[in-house]
Amino acid sequence: MAARPTRLLPDTGWFSGRAQHRRALDVTLAVLVAGISCALIQAADGSGLAGDRTIGCLYAVGAAATLVVRRRHPGLCVAAALLAALAAAEQTPLIIAAYSLGQHGGRRRHFVVAGAAVGYLAVQVLSRTSGATTQETEHVLAGYLLLPVLMGELIRRERQLQILLRERLDRAERAVGHAERCARLEERARLAHDIHDNVGHQASVLALHAGALSRMPDLPPKAHETADRIAGTASAMMRELRATIRILGEPEAVEEAAGRRPVPAADFLPRLVRNMSATGMTVSYRLEGDRRELPPAADQLLCRVSREAMTNAAKHAPGAEARVTLAFAVASVALSVENGPAAAASAVPDSGRLGLRGLREAVTRAGGQLETRALPNGGFRLHAVLACPRNSKAPRRPTARRGPVPNR
Repeated sequence: MAARPTRLLPDTGWFSGRAQHRRALDVTLAVLVAGISCALIQAADGSGLAGDRTIGCLYAVGAAATLVVRRRHPGLCVAAALLAALAAAEQTPLIIAAYSLGQHGGRRRHFVVAGAAVGYLAVQVLSRTSGATTQETEHVLAGYLLLPVLMGELIRRERQLQILLRERLDRAERAVGHAERCARLEERARLAHDIHDNVGHQASVLALHAGALSRMPDLPPKAHETADRIAGTASAMMRELRATIRILGEPEAVEEAAGRRPVPAADFLPRLVRNMSATGMTVSYRLEGDRRELPPAADQLLCRVSREAMTNAAKHAPGAEARVTLAFAVASVALSVENGPAAAASAVPDSGRLGLRGLREAVTRAGGQLETRALPNGGFRLHAVLACPRNSKAPRRPTARRGPVPNR
């Protein structure tokens, strides 16, 4: 038994947009077929069984009227069109009805075609009033019944094939997306394990050594304070490292981390300056313009840029004075980190500026600009600008105190 054909454009209701469009198309087609049939009947010699042109027109109009339901009841349209073809010798409704049967017919459409052909032949053989010869009858069946049915069947199969190909393509795209997601999760898990086994171990050892150093009784107060700061920094690093490992290992943690508001850059920079000052660097910080709330992505990027800039200054220009400036403008925010010449030779080998290259790519993706250049006095300057238009609905914060942050 043949499978039930796939409905290509299912009706979703009498008043749905698609159903109304198709119904209007069928009504227009019925009116057009009725007009063509009546015109051809009036121009012919009335060789049908009816013999009268007016009666033939009535049969043709009735057959054309059934085309309104040709998508749901194509068999009825074929029966009415055959009756009109026998009564008025007009085959225009038969062509459209046969095409509709091939395209929209059910499982028994082939039986309907066979029955229609047999019935048409029987009527033509038993009735000689129409004057149609056997050859003419065969031409009518082949050209006006079988050929339109085959055309409708071909279009039906083509559309079914398109639907099948589209479904398989969607299935393949979903499979590829699933494979990519699994690969990303596997890579994230591998990175999480590597960070935990390598960087996590070193950070734990640093935290333990800093804690042991801070508990030594014979250290000077300044050394105790420095050891406490090292221990606090190591603990904070361990917390951030655990959070990073959790985000890498658990995809659900990504959404949770994305929902958390990062520390504003205007609050983060004073803390960074104090921490770098505790290591012996001479660092000053200035806030220019009216401070306002920035988008979370901008705050996060500014914090990243400042960390990288201060780390580079500490590694490549030991003993140099550094100045950090955060400037708020009407449509942008700028961060400048400038350091003087190194007071001593750097013991850190050149890293190939990979950190600055990554910062430049991140700032460019955010629609900003990053400028890095050497200064005439032997120092270095990093200047990043992000486009952050003022939001009238954002809460205004009081302007922070300007000037250098004293070293502790």
